[in-house]
Amino acid sequence: MQEFSNGGQAQGGQEQTPAPAPQPQPAPQFQSQPGIQNMPKKPSRSKKLLLWGSVVVGLLIVVALVFAWLRLSSTDSIAIEVILPERVQVGVPFAAEVQVSNGSNTDLRDARLSVSLPSDIAFVGSGASKVLDNRSLESIASGVTAKEQWQLIALSTEDAIKQLRVTVSYLPGRVSSRFEQAVTKDIVLGSAAVALDITTGNKVLAGEAFNAIITYENRSQTPYENVVVRFITPTDYVFESSEPEASRSIAGGKSWEVAELPLLARGEITARGSYSGATGSNFDLRAIVSAKIGDVEYAIAEKVATITVAESPLALEISLDGGNDRVVEAGQGLKYTLRYRNNTDVGLRDAIISARFEGEMFDLKQLQTDGVLRGSDNAVVWNASRVSELANIAPGASGSVSFTIRTKDNYPITTTNSKNFLVTVRGEMESPTVPRFVDAERTVGFVAVTNKVRGQVALETVGFQKEPTAQIVNTGPVPPKVGQATQYTIHWRVANYSTDIANAKVKAFLGPNVRFTGVAQSTTGVLPTYNERTQEMSWEIAKIAATRGVLSDPVEAVFQVELIPSVGQVGKSPMLIQESSIVATDSFTGVSLSDTGKEVDISLPADSTISGSEGRVAE
Repeated sequence: MQEFSNGGQAQGGQEQTPAPAPQPQPAPQFQSQPGIQNMPKKPSRSKKLLLWGSVVVGLLIVVALVFAWLRLSSTDSIAIEVILPERVQVGVPFAAEVQVSNGSNTDLRDARLSVSLPSDIAFVGSGASKVLDNRSLESIASGVTAKEQWQLIALSTEDAIKQLRVTVSYLPGRVSSRFEQAVTKDIVLGSAAVALDITTGNKVLAGEAFNAIITYENRSQTPYENVVVRFITPTDYVFESSEPEASRSIAGGKSWEVAELPLLARGEITARGSYSGATGSNFDLRAIVSAKIGDVEYAIAEKVATITVAESPLALEISLDGGNDRVVEAGQGLKYTLRYRNNTDVGLRDAIISARFEGEMFDLKQLQTDGVLRGSDNAVVWNASRVSELANIAPGASGSVSFTIRTKDNYPITTTNSKNFLVTVRGEMESPTVPRFVDAERTVGFVAVTNKVRGQVALETVGFQKEPTAQIVNTGPVPPKVGQATQYTIHWRVANYSTDIANAKVKAFLGPNVRFTGVAQSTTGVLPTYNERTQEMSWEIAKIAATRGVLSDPVEAVFQVELIPSVGQVGKSPMLIQESSIVATDSFTGVSLSDTGKEVDISLPADSTISGSEGRVAE
């Protein structure tokens, strides 16, 4: 085998030199010509044409889509027409027809129709509170007109224009966005089917009865059934009577039921009452006629009469000495004065003044007056025979009458409801002379004053050595001895009369050498307390009901005291407790009530077991 060294030897024994490794060639150098820069290769003409064609096609598509959108959303091709009577009679049902015409080239999907009513227009068969009704038209094909109809009724308001609003919404073609279109239509209201009126005088006198005449007439071509006439009055109006008699009382007034109201039928109601309002004030009387149409009752006519309270031709005032707002009490003398004045420009003839008493607390036996007490109603009366000026009261003239009366000494308590007593004097002055501007049968003036009667609380203080109740036992020598403790019990008893009282407090000081043992009981659950430094006993009562202690047992507290006599008290009857007092608030009148209980010494007049020397200190 032939060996090779240093890279080997060529066949045939000849030595070969290895070929040199190829060297990297430098990149070819290009020399720019003057004025020419290196630039990318330009696109071909065909590619340019393709690019511009794509842009144009895209723009055409966008324009087509916008055009289609505008065409579909245009309201010009969707027409809404509302067909109504030229003039609507209030209280008579009428038809409202809505036509939706699709003039577009595409179907309208999921079409919905909405009708919104103005005030005083109602859907027949629904209550007046319903003002919106929605219906589905489903699909409206191109070139098709959809129709819907509603039965409506106008309520109460006459000779007015109301606006009906109709809205249609839809999905055009395959577009997923919902479009909406709305129109309004005037409803021209004419007169009411049922003519309604209230006739009264323009002015009335406060407290003087007057007539209100309600007339109603069916002027339509529609007969009505189940008709109800309502007469609504203000709070200060007092209904006295009517012809015909009212069917029932309702909130704020009266109502009359009319079985039917045929064509051209007419009815009349005369209501009589009075109104107590301030001079110059206005008040409204309202009449409403309603009828059933289907199963629903509708107010088909309404009328309001506004009336002014005229200044009374006879101004009458009443005053109570001490003030008209004063609180009076049992067994008290009261002086009343009635003052009058002729406010007209004519003389008022044959005037009569009366004062009527209301309230159980008046003692008519104590009446003092120059008038006459009328037996039929216990009213004091003055006429020209008692006061000559009443024969003819000249224009602008004035005068007065007066009387004095006492309240009863005792409250007329018979039941637990015998409480919160009032005393009222009602004055009246009238003359047959009637001024021209007043709608009345006579000239009259009214006045009244009402006063609350305060309650009364009574405190009784009694003492025992032999306690009548079993819960407390008194010990110690009787008679008491110097230096030795003898126990006694003190009772506070509280009676309350004609009003509830609150925040009552009873208190008293104990006598010399007397202290509270700490033993006590109470019917209220609150025990008396003791101040050792001042020797004061006190008892608080949150509330005591009226008649407690009059018709039932009084409120009571019992507490034990202890006397240790001194030498200086031998042979005497030392005081166990000084004068007691109670103060409370009258819940009815707001005034303060008070009373006192007598002091108690060891002679104990309430304790039958103590007599003679047992009520005096022994050595």
